[in-house]
Amino acid sequence: MIAEPTHDGEDAEILRMPLPGQGSGADWSADPGSFALSQTRVHLPTLDRVWKVPLYVCGGVNLAVGIPQMLGFVLFGAGSADSTHLVRDGVLACVLGFVCLAFAHRPRWGRPLSVVAIVVFVLQVVSGVTDAGAGRVDITFEAVHLVGAVSVVVCALASGRVAPSVSHR
Repeated sequence: MIAEPTHDGEDAEILRMPLPGQGSGADWSADPGSFALSQTRVHLPTLDRVWKVPLYVCGGVNLAVGIPQMLGFVLFGAGSADSTHLVRDGVLACVLGFVCLAFAHRPRWGRPLSVVAIVVFVLQVVSGVTDAGAGRVDITFEAVHLVGAVSVVVCALASGRVAPSVSHR
């Protein structure tokens, strides 16, 4: 607020008025930008725990399946697979696991990460069909990708449940 001009025509000094929530305004040691930031802060999108827990679980399971596959181990004795197929599936499972974990941790990235999850799953299916046709993998081994299918469905459903961001301006 600017005070009324004085009788000699000069403007009075700008008076320091307290801002809402700052009390008397006499505390000069407080960060002057903190109040402004709190008033203009945009609240980031959120995701309910109902969706975060399955995303964390899917991410963990995909990593638990993918890391041994990248190292060349066949899980649960589920058929046989060529080492190139095994490593490729392991890498794709790890990417899908990290996608689920990143989505649960940062819901604002949900929609782009859901697209990445779909692309990764399509790559897994295409590589599975191609390698099964060439005889490099048993079809029973491909049942491991059911974890990926569940992860993609959870990502897609959760991306529609992200609460929009709210601004307090």
